[in-house]
Amino acid sequence: MRITFICGLFLLYFHPATCQESLQPNKTVIIRIDSLFKYYGVIIDSSTDVPIIIEAFKDRFNPNINEIVNAEMIFLQSYNETNQATAARSNAKFIKDVKKEFKKYNRQYVGYIDIHGNPNIITQLFDYSKKRIVNREIGDSWKRRFIIMFSEHPSFTTLTYRVNLKEKKLYAF
Repeated sequence: MRITFICGLFLLYFHPATCQESLQPNKTVIIRIDSLFKYYGVIIDSSTDVPIIIEAFKDRFNPNINEIVNAEMIFLQSYNETNQATAARSNAKFIKDVKKEFKKYNRQYVGYIDIHGNPNIITQLFDYSKKRIVNREIGDSWKRRFIIMFSEHPSFTTLTYRVNLKEKKLYAF
């Protein structure tokens, strides 16, 4: 009992997100679109806080499956062009089969409306082909909250993109 109490205090003091998460109901929807990817995607509910600053932000929304499929198709069609046009990723290799390359990536989706009224979907991808490493690093937390990782030498690959659904345009972060 005493050890549990001390661990609880430790978590409250040093890791408030863990405690906050356990108090909030799970507000995500897990999806799988076999025609696009092998593993899973998670739609982060619009009422769930996302710890990122979004420029030109107006409001959040919950994307539906059709909007996610549209965002995925824009990603597949525009991936190479967007990477070459983005200074930070201009040295990225050209990928012949983008769908195959990212088939083993899990996804997180955050929908928002910009100040111009355009629906946008932020897609966070992380390589799930190294399942053991991902489980060791983040466990199942990616199913409940938006994951942000900073590392000079990450143990698995993460990528973040934004798709403007109205303009049908992909932006790299």
